[in-house]
Parts: sequence; structure tokens; C-alpha cells
Amino acid sequence: MAGLLSETTMTKISTREHSLSIRQRWSKVHDSLSSSRHFTNPFFDEKNPSLNLSYGIWRLRRERKFLADIRMTLDLISNSVREMDDHFTRRFEQLV
Repeated sequence: MAGLLSETTMTKISTREHSLSIRQRWSKVHDSLSSSRHFTNPFFDEKNPSLNLSYGIWRLRRERKFLADIRMTLDLISNSVREMDDHFTRRFEQLV
């Protein structure tokens, strides 16, 4: 029984750590996306379209980085869920 209790406690701690890590990453990505929506082009110049193109390329690179952050966060969530599923499947098989 003591072994089961300590393993259950460790599972709870591990789950809390995963959850906290996921929330922190998502918060960071969400804050970045929220601030980028209201960002205006400081380099906009009607007479010089190349500056507008440079800004557009910069903006695309920035948004690609945000999408990569979101993808990494979703991968982290997926891996955490898979690990928890595997853990509980093993525990269930041990009990049965």
C-alpha cells in the first residue's frame, strides 16, 4: 500500500508540473499573439513600397515563430496526455 501511495503522489506531482508548464507556455504564446494583433506598421510609407514589403516579411517571420510556439505547446500537451494515458493504462492492467 505504501508503494501505491507514493506512486500516486508522484503521479499527482508530475501531472501538476506538466499542467503548470503547459499553462506557462500557452500564456506566453497567447500574450505574444494578443499584442501582435494590435501592432501597426511603424514603417508604412506610401512613397516607398519596399519598406512596406520589408515590414511584411518581418511580420510573417514573427507570426511563423508564434505558430511554431503554438505547435510546440500542442505537442507538449499531446505528449503529456499520452504519458498520463499510458501510466493509467498500466496501472489499470496491474489492478485487473
